[in-house]
Amino acid sequence: MCLDGGVGLYVNLSNKVRNMVGIVGYSMKKELGKVNLGIFILGISWLKAVTI
Repeated sequence: MCLDGGVGLYVNLSNKVRNMVGIVGYSMKKELGKVNLGIFILGISWLKAVTI
């Protein structure tokens, strides 16, 4: 009985950790996407400025 409770607690904790890691990873990806977009837009404006 005690072992079952321990396993259940462990599974619950690991699921919570996995969810937290997933959320953090997702928001980091979103931030990286914004940064890449910013670099992309800057690159385009720079190219326009150079070619004109």
